[in-house]
Amino acid sequence: TRGPQRSQVPTAKAAPRARFSVMDAARLAIADGTIDRVHSVEAAFHFDSRDAFLADLRRVLRPGGKAVLTDIAFRRDLGGGVPAANIWTGEDEYRRRCEAAGLAVARLEDITERTLTPFFAHLRACGRGAEAVLQRRAMAAYYFVVLEKVAAARE
Repeated sequence: TRGPQRSQVPTAKAAPRARFSVMDAARLAIADGTIDRVHSVEAAFHFDSRDAFLADLRRVLRPGGKAVLTDIAFRRDLGGGVPAANIWTGEDEYRRRCEAAGLAVARLEDITERTLTPFFAHLRACGRGAEAVLQRRAMAAYYFVVLEKVAAARE
């Protein structure tokens, strides 16, 4: 695995108690129940698979720990970047799969109109209208997601 990129070094210095690591997100080399926060930006749809990533989030998060994601739901792949297992049908399926992984969905917000829609307009303005059409047909929604590992009830 690679170390932090040069652009990450100032962030690491600004957060001296934070640890930054590069690893397979679906097979995290982290002990169970040791992480307070996980951030994933426009990445989970690439993982093999998003379900495995969610299950591993559940495993590594401490009770009360949170994962904050921005994620894109795809209708279909655009050429090898989105595994078939990550083609989900929308918000209901997204919520159901997070909950099936044992994570409470604290927030699931469709932010497509503030993200993808302006992005597609930018592509068209730059003379890349055909690309905008292809991407819009493939991408169903852009979500802001907050997941939480709920403490297990004592029996």
